[in-house]
Amino acid sequence: MIHRNSIASYRSITDLGDRHRRIYELFLMRGHPMTDRDVKLAGRFEDMNLVRPRITELVDLGILVECGSVVDPETKRMVRQCRIRQAIDSNGVQLTMF
Repeated sequence: MIHRNSIASYRSITDLGDRHRRIYELFLMRGHPMTDRDVKLAGRFEDMNLVRPRITELVDLGILVECGSVVDPETKRMVRQCRIRQAIDSNGVQLTMF
């Protein structure tokens, strides 16, 4: 289940393109870290080049964060995993992002 705060955060993003929103929505729906290839497959994108730059831009904007790396089963190379950034204060309370 998607938390209502996540839904509100998603709806508050007004300055992103359609592909950015679609990728962000995939992260919301999945609820766990994903590689660029995971996003490509989940979103049924035709090419990694439609996904990778948008994920990098979402990371640069602070919306997503790189959170680990795994071996890609297709390329056998280490690749990044990303997740939605969760802002936490010093008391462990989630802050609003937008």
